[in-house]
Amino acid sequence: MAVSTGVPEKTLAVQASKVYRAVGFTKGYNFWLWFFLATSLLIFTLTRMTYFNFYNVFCGGQGLAKGDMGAASPGECFYYLQPGRYMVSIRAHLWTILPAALLACGQFTPIFRRRALWLHRINGWISTVLSFIATAFAIPLLPRTMGGGVDVITMNLLLAAMFVVSMYYGVKTAREHKIQQHRAWMMRAWIYGGSIITLRIIMEIASIWMSFVGNFYNVLPCDKIEYMVKGQNLSMNYFREEFPECAPYWLGQDPERHVAVRAYVLEFDPVGIAAAHNMSFGMSGYLAILIHFIGLETYFYYTDRKQSFFAPRVAKAGENGHAAKVE
Repeated sequence: MAVSTGVPEKTLAVQASKVYRAVGFTKGYNFWLWFFLATSLLIFTLTRMTYFNFYNVFCGGQGLAKGDMGAASPGECFYYLQPGRYMVSIRAHLWTILPAALLACGQFTPIFRRRALWLHRINGWISTVLSFIATAFAIPLLPRTMGGGVDVITMNLLLAAMFVVSMYYGVKTAREHKIQQHRAWMMRAWIYGGSIITLRIIMEIASIWMSFVGNFYNVLPCDKIEYMVKGQNLSMNYFREEFPECAPYWLGQDPERHVAVRAYVLEFDPVGIAAAHNMSFGMSGYLAILIHFIGLETYFYYTDRKQSFFAPRVAKAGENGHAAKVE
């Protein structure tokens, strides 16, 4: 007679249930979804807490060694380092959205809500207020963000609207003690907001693809190109040789001169990287938002159908006492 030496079939399931029940979940798939999404947001946020060191980390400034242009996308700090609304807006945005995202990670942990509901409420209010402030300060940056194209501006406005509206309804339903709806709206807010992580992945893939295919060009202002060239400790002679089309700019004839730059990321060239990122940023954002929207609503459809936009709606009963089904 064969003797089984393997692990009992239910052992792993029992051990797994102990793990997710300890965190407050009753279903394993909810735990794994929380673990993946919350961990991703947590890691993304923690790795960017150094951005509070604005001048030395986020914006390295000019005159740095080749390869060290700061944490921001190449060329973006050309505007952020100029005193005025762009510097004020980006710093205020970073100072508010990073703490808000960090606090939000704990808001979706069930054991935290059950053991310390009062702290969950305080934490939620702080995170929500910071989120509204961060969104408000992001809007003035749009004309300069990643080239300030129409696709970039409209994508960011769409994301901001989805984030703020979801956050508003999350607060509204919480005050009305509609807990399941509150949970759904807050999940929408932060999963929509988390699309900025997916955006970056798509943007890098698209930038590499454009570099391999070739013949993709983006228009950049000459003053921004000069900033990036100086950031590599390269001379003005290099700038003039590589970008002769900028001659009207350095001669003072056309300070607003723009030139076409090849999108290329397969070697360290901040100007080429900036062109690739500018071209792919808007498209990547729209695609990331769509992925997150469909993913979340599909999750609601199969776990809590009443919260999903994909589920048929039932209208309130009218005077005749009958409810009309809305497809």
